[in-house]
Amino acid sequence: MKTTLPAIIILLSTLLTTVLVGTLLVGISLADPFVVPPSSALVKMQQPENKVYTENSISAAFTIELVQYGENEFTCNCFLDDRQIKTQASGGPYIYSYTASLSRLSEGTHSLKVSVSGNYYAHISSGGYNVPFGGGEEVFFTVNAAAPRVRVLSPMSAKTYNATTLPLNFTISESTAWLGYSLDGEAPVTITGNTTLSGLSDGTHTIVVQAEDNAGSTGASTPVTFKVETHTVGQTTEPQSASFPLPLAVVTAVALLAGATLIAYFKKHKR
Repeated sequence: MKTTLPAIIILLSTLLTTVLVGTLLVGISLADPFVVPPSSALVKMQQPENKVYTENSISAAFTIELVQYGENEFTCNCFLDDRQIKTQASGGPYIYSYTASLSRLSEGTHSLKVSVSGNYYAHISSGGYNVPFGGGEEVFFTVNAAAPRVRVLSPMSAKTYNATTLPLNFTISESTAWLGYSLDGEAPVTITGNTTLSGLSDGTHTIVVQAEDNAGSTGASTPVTFKVETHTVGQTTEPQSASFPLPLAVVTAVALLAGATLIAYFKKHKR
């Protein structure tokens, strides 16, 4: 079997390249094991969590774990809704703990983002060099501290109605997980929205509408007092016979007696 010259040249070139690359890699490995060392900054968010908070002030807490070899220098930036905030750090040299106070949080969704960037100096046989590293973490959370605001539109306070069935209309400041009303201090009746009050008895009534939002905060309307009056209350009188009052009858009798006396007197003296 004959081997052509070009094939021999290709084979020799491949063998020579393999030997050179292997020798180079072995030399690098023996001379300096930190040529490509691992580098990272692991951020672990502890607080806040991805949930709904019923307070306007909460605490933030997170840790930074540096995974590298050699001297390091880094910066940590913390952002609340893209606005940088101050943090307090403790610990080291490879694990650091951070805390921050998040106060006066508005209602709604917020984000807390931590960003780490820096360099560490890798020592090698020829001197050393800086290796950049970084990391980050972001968490989203919601604040829902205010209770639902409920306002009753109908029935109206201090008003009298001539009906035993009345509409119950009201407004709510936010979406809710539960709605109900309490009439005259009785147990709440669950409803899904505006409804109708039926079977109202005559007299004074007080109603309160209650609501619970998705975060568990409860609110109630101002008590509304109204009156139901479907029957007119009046007095019936018996017809009375015509008669003179007692004093007038006495005066009349006296007058008749006096008249008769005068007539008798004149008749006597006339004779």
